[in-house]
Amino acid sequence: MVKNAMTFFKTRFDNHHKLYTHPNTVAAGYMICDILLLADAFIKLSTQSESEGSMKHSSTGEYYTRAPFLPISRANLHPESYLRLKDSILDVIETTSCENLKPARLLLKRFRARDLYKKVASEAIICSDGKNIDLGWQRELWYMDELETCKKIVKCGKISEGSTIELKEDDIIIEKLAIHHGMGAENPVSRMRFLPKSQLSKLREAPENLPIAEEVSEKQYESTMPRAFLQRTLRVYCRKSSDDTCDHLKTCFYQFIEHVKKHAANGGFDDASDPSNNDNTINVLSQSPARASNDTFGLSNHSFMSNRSHEPQRKRPRRSLKEMVDERINSP
Repeated sequence: MVKNAMTFFKTRFDNHHKLYTHPNTVAAGYMICDILLLADAFIKLSTQSESEGSMKHSSTGEYYTRAPFLPISRANLHPESYLRLKDSILDVIETTSCENLKPARLLLKRFRARDLYKKVASEAIICSDGKNIDLGWQRELWYMDELETCKKIVKCGKISEGSTIELKEDDIIIEKLAIHHGMGAENPVSRMRFLPKSQLSKLREAPENLPIAEEVSEKQYESTMPRAFLQRTLRVYCRKSSDDTCDHLKTCFYQFIEHVKKHAANGGFDDASDPSNNDNTINVLSQSPARASNDTFGLSNHSFMSNRSHEPQRKRPRRSLKEMVDERINSP
């Protein structure tokens, strides 16, 4: 029974490794995300039902009509709108003739043709104990902000001699992939309790006489245990389909790796980059809305990634997303 349980979690790991996080699967997810970001500013979802009438403003007492539309990215704030948001939104974008949606349509056409973003490079992060990263330069690489990584890769491309290919930050996607067996770096079977077959007959006795399931020592199934329960990999994708651009990005990435190694060897890595000392989180998608306002999405062909210039100032008090949307919806 214990070996069967371990096999179950290993199958989970294999499915994530071979299917759910396959480069083509991830690339398709990035493309759909980019399509929706490009269309977000121009596709509006209705928030009104036919029976809904005027509403009274809480402060002025005047009657007004609720704002009738929300962008795609805010549909979750209105349950009825969210329920109407389905995969068919891609068909809506594809059939529209709006000039502002042309970048989204072109990217969607590329998606339909299966001209997906390409994985150009990857770096396996070594963790001998499954928890802590062994090499200092890999710790610096793993905990570096994705946007900062893109910027430094582009910088490596600018100083490359003999290259005529222009590389932009928007051409690069950095994926920090972490696959585990269900409990991160821990053994999931260690949280399970098992009952020997000799005790199964006692399961029909009174509650006070029921046998107690116990933890099984790892020594009894160590032959089926993996050496580590967590696997980290940093992968680089290119948004452009040009083979020359992909090859150039691959070269720049490995030049950047050499730069990180030299920087770490000179004491560049410090405790400030360790996630235990700050609140930084690892984003699977580089287009995380937390990095930029949705008002900036879809403004140009290069708006696939967040724009640092639109980040709110740290010194200013921040309002929650819900407060800002409610203010816009409830304004007369």
